[in-house]
Amino acid sequence: MSESRIISALIHDRAAYDSIGPVMDPDEDFSDQGAIIVNKVQEYYDNDVDADHIDKEFLIDHIKSDHPKHSDTFEGIIRTLQEVSIPNVLSEFRKVKLNAAQQRLAEALLGNQDREIEHYLEKVNHYREMAEADDDGNVFIQTDIDDVLRAFDRDNLIKVYPLSLNEKLGGGVVPGTQIAIYAPTEVGKSLIAINAACGFMKDGYKVLYCGNEDPAMSMLSRFYSRLSSMTRDEMMLHKAEARQRAYNNGYGNLVFYEMAPGSVFDIKRMVDKYEPDILIVDQMANMETRAMFTKVEKNEYLALKIRSIAKQYGLVSIIVHQASDSAYGKLGIEKNDMYYSNVGVQGQMDIMIGIGMDDTYEQQNKRMLCLTKNKISSDHSHIPVIIDPHLSKVLSITGGMNVNL
Repeated sequence: MSESRIISALIHDRAAYDSIGPVMDPDEDFSDQGAIIVNKVQEYYDNDVDADHIDKEFLIDHIKSDHPKHSDTFEGIIRTLQEVSIPNVLSEFRKVKLNAAQQRLAEALLGNQDREIEHYLEKVNHYREMAEADDDGNVFIQTDIDDVLRAFDRDNLIKVYPLSLNEKLGGGVVPGTQIAIYAPTEVGKSLIAINAACGFMKDGYKVLYCGNEDPAMSMLSRFYSRLSSMTRDEMMLHKAEARQRAYNNGYGNLVFYEMAPGSVFDIKRMVDKYEPDILIVDQMANMETRAMFTKVEKNEYLALKIRSIAKQYGLVSIIVHQASDSAYGKLGIEKNDMYYSNVGVQGQMDIMIGIGMDDTYEQQNKRMLCLTKNKISSDHSHIPVIIDPHLSKVLSITGGMNVNL
């Protein structure tokens, strides 16, 4: 039974609890007896933040004291739990969530509750898509080796800027790749994204930049500054030169879409209309969904949907995302520092770039690019760079020298 495996994982490994705990609703997702056990599990981990697992004997005694009439039943359930494969827990839990959402949808349909119907229909579709995600896509049979290797020829790869980062990716990425850029507030997520976008544009790729953080004119002025290498004040004095420089460096390849806050449907509509090579979403966490997801569910849902768009249209997709409070003041950003996700969003990424900064780096206008996930080359280096916030520019540090892009 899925429920027993999930409960077993929660008890045996704190990591499993950290992965699915934020999206659990014990009373909705589990049987009455299962909900009682899971509530005790939550209480245990909340009381002991350093615990990496739960002692079964302690848990049994704790539940017995609250439910003496059913102590034998709970003891039997807990003692028979077997250790399970933690990586499979999320898949099991999605099935539980799907079954629960389907039940709630059926109840809403019977009661003609329109708002509830829309809410649970979205959740049902989400968990179905997650369960079927690995089965989606094109089918390739007896594909010739020349065709396979041609995609990875350096001349055909899409370079990711700065170049010091690109070299850690084996020279670039192929269409369909999804990348996450994440960091705490005001560390430079948009700056890194703008610099990468300008690199793509200079190389001749059309970029659809979907932004919902700053006003469109503020963002566009940063693109002009980056491509013209002129500050806003300098552009005010030399408009014609700024315009010429920007267009010479690829400004005509930019489509900027101001979202407020935007949805997956809005992005897909823009992709259909403008047919970009690169899709950048800044920031994903601000987007809206029809269903009332938890923050964890929402982020996972959006990451999956954007990845589906990238695969369907053959794009490189870049998601700009917030890091959690645990990332503040750190040079070495980690995979699980991502905002409201320990597994879901990370699972939809091919490359994850965390931006680290401590007090010293902030004073020196430096940042640390941390390759926390790299399915391209498995290189998880930390790459120091210098930034110019006035130009939204990133300088690679190579052999003591600063190199543009």
